Amino acid sequence: MPVSASTTHLQRNLLHVVSGLRRGGAETALLRLATSPEMSRFAQSVLSLHRDSALEGAFKDAGIPVARLELGHFRDLILKSQRIMIALKQLRDCDLL
Repeated sequence: MPVSASTTHLQRNLLHVVSGLRRGGAETALLRLATSPEMSRFAQSVLSLHRDSALEGAFKDAGIPVARLELGHFRDLILKSQRIMIALKQLRDCDLL
């Protein structure tokens, strides 16, 4: 199906949900992917579930917003319910996960 001229200017919202932002292999691969030229057509953001944030600055330097839930244990689901609700709103606004 051809893409019409009216839809080519629309930017899709992409949310990357990751367990954390430590300097591991998967996290570094995500940073490389998110900052690749091919991904410039997306409005990207990152949602980190845990506290570690070693790569957070690199994402922000690339213009990719980062939100952290800072979940440590199951009980955090209750204690941090407001932060979770904000993150769920962010998920709802995304076209792709």
